[in-house]
Amino acid sequence: MKFSLLNILLFSLLSSQSLVGQNQKDTTAINNSVEDALKLSQEGNNEESIKECLTLLSIDLKLSLKDSFRVYRSLAHNLYQFGDFDNALNYAKTSLSLQFQLNNTKEKSYLFLMHFFNAAEQYDSSIYYMNYTVRSILEKKDENNINLLIKTYNNIGFTYYLNNQLDSAEVYYKKVINMPGVKENHSSIYGLATGNLGQIYFSKKEYKNAIKCMQTDAKLTKGKIWESYNNAVFGIAESYYELKEYKRAKKELQLLFSQKRQINKTLLKAYALMAKVLEYTNNGDGSAIYLKKYIKLNDSLIQNEKPKKEVKNQLSRTRINLVEQNLKLKEKEVELINNQLLLSENTAKTHQLKTRAYIITLILSLIFIILLFAYFKNRQKKNRAIRELEKELLEVEIKNKQKDLNNVVTNLSYKRSFIDDVQQKLKDLKHQPVENLSENLTSLIREFNTYKSADKNVEVLQSDIEKVNLSFFEALGKKYPLLTENEKELCGLLLLNLSSKDIANIRNISPNAVKKARQRIRKKLPIRPDEKITTFLSAI
Repeated sequence: MKFSLLNILLFSLLSSQSLVGQNQKDTTAINNSVEDALKLSQEGNNEESIKECLTLLSIDLKLSLKDSFRVYRSLAHNLYQFGDFDNALNYAKTSLSLQFQLNNTKEKSYLFLMHFFNAAEQYDSSIYYMNYTVRSILEKKDENNINLLIKTYNNIGFTYYLNNQLDSAEVYYKKVINMPGVKENHSSIYGLATGNLGQIYFSKKEYKNAIKCMQTDAKLTKGKIWESYNNAVFGIAESYYELKEYKRAKKELQLLFSQKRQINKTLLKAYALMAKVLEYTNNGDGSAIYLKKYIKLNDSLIQNEKPKKEVKNQLSRTRINLVEQNLKLKEKEVELINNQLLLSENTAKTHQLKTRAYIITLILSLIFIILLFAYFKNRQKKNRAIRELEKELLEVEIKNKQKDLNNVVTNLSYKRSFIDDVQQKLKDLKHQPVENLSENLTSLIREFNTYKSADKNVEVLQSDIEKVNLSFFEALGKKYPLLTENEKELCGLLLLNLSSKDIANIRNISPNAVKKARQRIRKKLPIRPDEKITTFLSAI
């Protein structure tokens, strides 16, 4: 039993260690897969990164909270690059909820989400979360969050601008521009807000105000925010074009073309605008050249968009296939759970039946034990009653025999007196005449016949004592086998409360011999020094 228990403990320990090792291997493999997916995204391989991330989510791996956040955030970023804004927004929302579990930086997280809402043209939601960010910053009154507040105001203005709510957009851009120390401490954001305000002036056909704002934007964002700088230069050129100052427009466009870093969408508009400017300045050949550049760049952009659309469709199909696979797995899991439930129900029923059987068996066993106990108790009670009755009968019989024994003892005394008398008479016969010898002998013979009957009574009494004490002798022999037959017979006479003198007369020995025999018996029996031998023997 001990060996089996030890084997079980060792097996459990080894199993737990192997499971821990397996879990560690699985965790390492998952971490490696997550790192591979993120690395693909960093290297610009968005398509493969998306496939890896979708695979990680579809095969129901036990990702950690941090890894789940990173996978969802990567999916949102990559799908945004492919123009799949709706799915990108969904993954961005999931990543945001996971980020809240990791930390409590809701303000910056909501600003991240704003880009996805704007791309999906859900402007009201974007403005709602940015206003939440503004309230949170103002409540905290933390000077370290001034930069975040300025960015949020600028983004709210930009969202209103995208939603064609120009007046609301102008309000927020002016909030940024008019905040103390913004131009000195946050020049890039000041430039962005001023440039965006210039776009509003351009939409309102206030071209001169637009040029002033965009010039400030170009000055402050050059070399820092190239997209804003290019847009500002193009906006200045476009404003001059609307003011029919074509030379200035041409000069600004040439400045834009000379930049090392250019934005293709802005460059495309610049080529079209330059073609118009040159056409108005009667430079048809130059206009044709820029028109060709426009067509070439536009075709290139269209060609670049086609693979993206194809990849987008392919990724959508991949997502659908993965979802279907996941659904099939879930169906199998549900089926397995149902089977497990049925098995559990059957097991529970079997266990219930076994429990009932055990209870019934236990009850029957208890009843049987109780009846058996009652039977043995009743039997013991009857045996005790029988033994007590036998003891009473034995005591009565012993008392009767004791009386007989007393008579025998008396007879024995007479016998000794008789023997003494006979001896004396025999001695006297020697001195009496011969004629009286016959008469005296006849008298002696009669006396001998009388005392012969007394000897027969002694033999009968000895036999009766042995019969009465048979059970006593058996018990005494079993408990104390070292006792001899003579010693057991002496114990029987002691049990009758006879004195040493009486026992000496019965056994035809001296009282001193009886005393020595009593001492030998006390040594062989476990009798206390202060306990009478008759008391000890009566308890056997």
